[in-house]
Amino acid sequence: MFAHFRLAPQCVRTCSRPSPLLCARRSISYTPTRHSELAPEPPSEEEVESSVVDQVIEKLESTPAEEGRQPETYNEFMTSIGEKYRLADAPNKWLGGGVPFPMNPSFKPPAPVSDAIRTAIYRSYMMDPVKNNARVLSQRYHLSLKRIDAILRLKGMEQDWVKS
Repeated sequence: MFAHFRLAPQCVRTCSRPSPLLCARRSISYTPTRHSELAPEPPSEEEVESSVVDQVIEKLESTPAEEGRQPETYNEFMTSIGEKYRLADAPNKWLGGGVPFPMNPSFKPPAPVSDAIRTAIYRSYMMDPVKNNARVLSQRYHLSLKRIDAILRLKGMEQDWVKS
């Protein structure tokens, strides 16, 4: 009826006798919810369906047909929206303007480290790894230890991939 495991320090074995109290303590409660006078009645199915239909109609009426149309092909996107992202004139070309995610304007990502600085970090580390360890480099360039480790690892992989 109630099969459960009794944990012993030596082994795990099934219990020979059913114990409803142990199982009941660990089980999910199946008691029905209590109704309150203060709780509002849930909407009926007809009310839910009519409100959804009303919202869809409002959305269709509020957006103009041609102005709000999204490009369907890649070429349409590049001629309409994507033209300003074709060349990287500014360092931060985000879709949200001044922020990368328009729905989360509080997110401010750290500025990317230029390749010249990354190369300088890697060269100084390779000249003397004891004197220029990750902690010293992180203090010198005001970067986190994890970021310095990632820069050193990626620059090392890049040097290995360069064909001689």
